[in-house]
Amino acid sequence: MWAPITNVLSILNEAKVNLLALTVAAAVVAIIIYGLKYKQGSDDEKVSATKGIKGVVYMTGGVNALIWLVSYIYTKMQ
Repeated sequence: MWAPITNVLSILNEAKVNLLALTVAAAVVAIIIYGLKYKQGSDDEKVSATKGIKGVVYMTGGVNALIWLVSYIYTKMQ
């Protein structure tokens, strides 16, 4: 019953660094896009771009923390 979950967790633990780098790279691209929208936009577009940047930063931090937490719990369970 637990074998599929264990397999997924072991794959996640092995690919942790690559997943973290991929999320950070995607966040950097999104922040650059929002930054360009901020630079070229009107006041309403600047507010929207600022909210977008904050959302990307929060989401990236949350995903990275979740990946770390799952891999940490998995290594402690072994």
